[in-house]
Amino acid sequence: MLSLKKKIRPPKEKLGTNSGNSSKPPSQDPFRRSRSSRPTGRKPGGQFGHPGHVVAPYSKDEVTKNIDLFSKECLNCHSKIFEESVTIVQLHQVAGISEISST
Repeated sequence: MLSLKKKIRPPKEKLGTNSGNSSKPPSQDPFRRSRSSRPTGRKPGGQFGHPGHVVAPYSKDEVTKNIDLFSKECLNCHSKIFEESVTIVQLHQVAGISEISST
């Protein structure tokens, strides 16, 4: 009976091992603290009042082509009848890089 208890009970030297005094990786440290910091009470993402960073649109001199796109049907009700007034305007700019000729 005593020999079974010795096999079940881990040696006391193993109980005190961690990544600092053995070759164990830090992920196997017992009672390790999580890497997350203390909660700040703020929601994740951009904070209210913080100025946004937006790339400035190109001037009219720099634009070589302008394409107006109109839907053929309503995105909500799929009707083909539209009002004359524009409800949504989205600006999308694409910059192309011209080839450099070697001379």
